[in-house]
Amino acid sequence: MRSLLAAVAALAFVATTTPPAAVPAGPSCKPGLTRTTWVRFIDAYNRGEFRQLDALFAQEPDFLWYSANVPGLRNLTASTNRLTLIPYFRTRHARHDQIRLLSFAYHGNGNFTYRLRRSASDYKGGRWFRLIGKGAVTCVGVETRLIVVSIGGPGSG
Repeated sequence: MRSLLAAVAALAFVATTTPPAAVPAGPSCKPGLTRTTWVRFIDAYNRGEFRQLDALFAQEPDFLWYSANVPGLRNLTASTNRLTLIPYFRTRHARHDQIRLLSFAYHGNGNFTYRLRRSASDYKGGRWFRLIGKGAVTCVGVETRLIVVSIGGPGSG
């Protein structure tokens, strides 16, 4: 029951920190390609590969948001500003922010949810914690780009 309440609280946070927009990913998105794109994001994020991170996200107007809970809170208007995305990633990399994929679930049309472990030097002495989140990709042929990422906070997963 406690984990269910934590999950509901995390999703409530995600819902209040991200714009209430529909995610028009499209039917050409496939589970394997979507998961591969998410794994490539995690790898580039952990290594601080900013050019690759930039390439993994759709450009305006397809990009909708990248939101995150603490550490590195990014919500509301900031989450929808594509121009601040790479500077945000640079700041998080400088804080030794790392994420590890625990599980991934594809929900159709490019939409997915996940569970992660995360650690950062600016949060609880760098101790690992679990979280949940959601995302979406847009797919045109073999081109897959992230359009939505919402990373929940500590204890949500």
